[in-house]
Amino acid sequence: MADIFSHVEDLGPVENVRVVHRWLRVPREQYYQQVVNYDPTDFEVPAQLFVRDYITWKGDDPGIVGMVRGWEENDWVLLDATLRYPHNPEEKE
Repeated sequence: MADIFSHVEDLGPVENVRVVHRWLRVPREQYYQQVVNYDPTDFEVPAQLFVRDYITWKGDDPGIVGMVRGWEENDWVLLDATLRYPHNPEEKE
């Protein structure tokens, strides 16, 4: 299997995305009631959909929701969501 790696051409890093972390704190019971609507076969996909829907509900640009870490603290679920906002580095912001 590792033989495939000898054929990979690394074209180098490209900085064409802005990355933002959003930290959310959600009441635990309400969070789990909501994510059952997302077919929670694992943690990350329902968490990503929850974050996307929350940010859209707020009226913010949801960007591209990437990895979401989550953990429980007392009666809360805490989410650390990575959002990517692609941009063309040649454009002036």
